[in-house]
Amino acid sequence: AEYGPLVEHLHGQVVKISPTSTDYLNPMDLNLNYSDDENPLSLKSDFILSLCELIVGGKDGLMPVEKTIIDRCVRSVYREYLSDPRPEKMPILGRY
Repeated sequence: AEYGPLVEHLHGQVVKISPTSTDYLNPMDLNLNYSDDENPLSLKSDFILSLCELIVGGKDGLMPVEKTIIDRCVRSVYREYLSDPRPEKMPILGRY
């Protein structure tokens, strides 16, 4: 709310995110045109892995076997979407 006037001045929109909100951020959203140089799925897998490490925390983070499992799962989750990349098929973290 403190940025409300600025957002209004720039003709933006304030999006309120809370446990009871119908709006949400999807960390699994994948932009297939994100990079010309790198595979977008590899970049997304790295991002999800970083997110999991942040959630798990601890001084040691994730074990190598856990990182491998997460990478495989991310690639598996996107398989259906990549075969038919329509927005309604985009993976959403809450489903998994």
